[in-house]
Amino acid sequence: MVLLLGLIIPQQSSSVSTNTARLAWIVNLPSWLQLWGDILFFLGFSHLFQSIWFWLPLALLLLSSLIALADYGPGSWRRVQKTIPSLDWQHPLAYRAEYSARLPESPDKFLETLKASLIEKEFRLYESAELNQRMIGAVRRRWSWLGPVAFYVGLIGFITALSISHYFLQADNFTLLPLEPQVSSLFEGEFKLADIDASRGISSVNYLANETEQSPAPLTWRLYQPAFFQQALILPMAIDPILTIEAQDTSGALLRLIPSQENLFPAERLYLPLDEANSPLYFLIPSAGLAFQVLPDPANKNVFNVQVRRGSEPSPSAEIKAQAGQAFEIDGLAVIMSLNSNLNVTALRDPAWLLYLIGLVLIATAALLIFWQSPLQLWLIPEVKGRGGPLYSVVEKLGSVAEMPQFLDKLLNTEE
Repeated sequence: MVLLLGLIIPQQSSSVSTNTARLAWIVNLPSWLQLWGDILFFLGFSHLFQSIWFWLPLALLLLSSLIALADYGPGSWRRVQKTIPSLDWQHPLAYRAEYSARLPESPDKFLETLKASLIEKEFRLYESAELNQRMIGAVRRRWSWLGPVAFYVGLIGFITALSISHYFLQADNFTLLPLEPQVSSLFEGEFKLADIDASRGISSVNYLANETEQSPAPLTWRLYQPAFFQQALILPMAIDPILTIEAQDTSGALLRLIPSQENLFPAERLYLPLDEANSPLYFLIPSAGLAFQVLPDPANKNVFNVQVRRGSEPSPSAEIKAQAGQAFEIDGLAVIMSLNSNLNVTALRDPAWLLYLIGLVLIATAALLIFWQSPLQLWLIPEVKGRGGPLYSVVEKLGSVAEMPQFLDKLLNTEE
């Protein structure tokens, strides 16, 4: 439930509760939740995974797993040993069925035949704990009794890994732009986007370590496909179309450009995001006193309608149809607009990766053992009285035992 709430409710990266943070968080809530935004923020729902709402259920789950492990472990381990396990302990997740029959006139011969029949049915016979003991113990897929144990060990591993990640996880989000080196706090070097195929979601990236004369290391990242690099997990999250803008004077020097978007900074090369709505883009060339409005042509993605306003003029004084990748001239300046794509990347370095992997393998193995390779435990207790006597049988398995009486009837049919 907490994980589901974490997907529905936006989470803040910091647990610092300021008025600005509260208002910003409430605005991002779904409309049907904004009415209760103040209460939810006060209760800590803005940072669920750092609050008691997450860690208390996790602690209870850990306690429950430890109790279950102590309950299932010793008995399950005895059942994978060579000697007959005791009838006194029944697995808490298993069910039993009982059946009785009459021994024939030659009980010892019948019991030997019964053992051979069990071996043919892929049962493993236990060794008798006492000499001259007629009780037969058999099991099929005996190692599957450790399935529930593997599940809870895997669950404990996951909980431990989450705790380690909470304290030691390092994360960084960065955007790779064409021709622009990008550094990350997780790596001692810089990345540079060499090529990108947006249609196939494939990006070619070069990594150059600091203070080294080695050539850049080529990397290939696929969208949404995790990759490991320098003990960190790389997650390419998005490829977004952008418009790259450059302006040169008569000497070929790049001019400083100022974007109108608040999240962008002045630079000699602008990367303006394009959206599906073909919203207009704005930038300035302050040294020339020019303001530009760029409107993508909805009919042709390689064409842009550019309006230029000089100085303090109230209306545009020039309108230009610009082709992507081709320079156009305005007041002696050469302006080039190119269509590109950027790559948004999330990098994670977590010392608990191995624990996550072990936990996943154990839980998957447990599911296989419990549901597809369920164990079957059988005890046959003969009470020989002269030439015959009763034969009691007990069968135990995970899941339903509705078909077991029929199985035992066929197995123990003395007439056959």
